[in-house]
Amino acid sequence: MSMVTETDVVMAYRLLLGREPESDAVVQGKLMRFHAMEELRHAFLTSEEFASNTGFRGEGEPRATRPLHWPRNRLAVDVGPDMLARLRERWLRMHRRDHGHEAAVDASEVGDLALAAERAGVDLARYRSCLEFSCGGTAFAKGLAGRFADRTVADATVALGAHREGPAFDVFVSMRALQQLPPPLMAHVLTSILERLDAGGLAYFQLLTYILDYRFDPECWLGQATPDATEGHCLPQHAVFEILARTGCSALEIREDGTAPAGVISNWLLVRKKEG
Repeated sequence: MSMVTETDVVMAYRLLLGREPESDAVVQGKLMRFHAMEELRHAFLTSEEFASNTGFRGEGEPRATRPLHWPRNRLAVDVGPDMLARLRERWLRMHRRDHGHEAAVDASEVGDLALAAERAGVDLARYRSCLEFSCGGTAFAKGLAGRFADRTVADATVALGAHREGPAFDVFVSMRALQQLPPPLMAHVLTSILERLDAGGLAYFQLLTYILDYRFDPECWLGQATPDATEGHCLPQHAVFEILARTGCSALEIREDGTAPAGVISNWLLVRKKEG
């Protein structure tokens, strides 16, 4: 095992806690307490401060919930039609060039839809037609095939080009797809889909609602030479709730996805559209 130096302690504070040690005395105290790098690393990774800053407790063990003191994300959601068209055109060009988005899905995630509906007192058997939104893969395809008489798969190229037209459906599902879109496009696609959802219809979808230190400026994003087509984006919960209100939907359940990495909040929502 490698021995711990003053530089190691200082760098642990900077890299893992994002700050300087309080004093030289604190550094010396760590040197006296920890004699191996493995001990020092474990102490920092399992500290309350590290867990509070990152949402992780222990070495690789996620907390059930994220800290409440994280700052707001600085991002643009509502943009004009011209900017929306520019973002759409750029994203579609990137998507055609990079098709590596297919999601690996556990079959249990399809069963989660039925369980969520049951918790909300909704009979899933009454629904017949399903739209699955995907980015480069058919996430729920196998599991949904036996549950609904009619199933349509729409990827982002279809959704971004369809606007608010297309056949209606009474169930909408999506996972790890909406987060591939920049916030204005994410909001646009989600709004378009929920507007087409039949009255009384059900939506069960996952999206990122917070990323620590995430920012999105449309002009800056458009100005990048080669934006990463697979980067994750988020849509704040208040923006999601506004979309639900505008489209006549209400949330029956919202749950935090414990599989999200450190510094990220991922939510599953079960939503129903108002009758009539």
